[in-house]
Amino acid sequence: MAFFTPKFFLHESTKVLQCGYQEATPGHIASQKIVDHYIFHAITSGKGIYCIHDQTFHLKKGDCFLLIPDTPIRYQADVKEPWIYYWIGFDGLEIKQLLSLCGLGDKNPVTHYPDVERLGRLIAPLITCDPSLLSQNYYALGQLYQLLSLFMENNTDNHPLSRKEFYAEQVTAYINENYSGNIAVQDIAHHIGLDRTYLYRVFKEVYGMSIQNYIVQFRLEKAC
Repeated sequence: MAFFTPKFFLHESTKVLQCGYQEATPGHIASQKIVDHYIFHAITSGKGIYCIHDQTFHLKKGDCFLLIPDTPIRYQADVKEPWIYYWIGFDGLEIKQLLSLCGLGDKNPVTHYPDVERLGRLIAPLITCDPSLLSQNYYALGQLYQLLSLFMENNTDNHPLSRKEFYAEQVTAYINENYSGNIAVQDIAHHIGLDRTYLYRVFKEVYGMSIQNYIVQFRLEKAC
């Protein structure tokens, strides 16, 4: 098990917090407290059950599940074939959006990945990392992004961004890089190379709010 250093990710929209490997004992119940960040589990062998809300999932090798922040969850290894899994915990402003692109989230906490050993190979090296080193923390972040990219690739609901969505994403990227300074819509429009009025209209159509309101909300989230 390894715990990473959140302060290294102070200016990042995604951060890795922990990872580990578990060979459960038969019938072992994880008396999991309610967590304050997401924890992804990839089952490499065995079986078990995962309970969230009023649903119970019977999981096996290749299945993956999430612990959801502020949500009571119970999971238990099978009596005859206890599961073995890797896990990685993460948090950040963009995590919900990234998980959504993977087909995962609060309403879809369970999925399946056929080559689960590949997921294990991404997480396993992190367990022996030295969390006191800046480079090792960013190595962990890179491994997390690789893992998420595999699920994005398999998510058939994903589609290429429309031109308007692409412009709106350019706006959010600019805000993410410059939120601590004075940001004017005209500056963003000039950076992207679009007319200010057109960009304003496109952003509101995609995000349902004005650029100014998005900046205020983004800064509040960063402050929190």
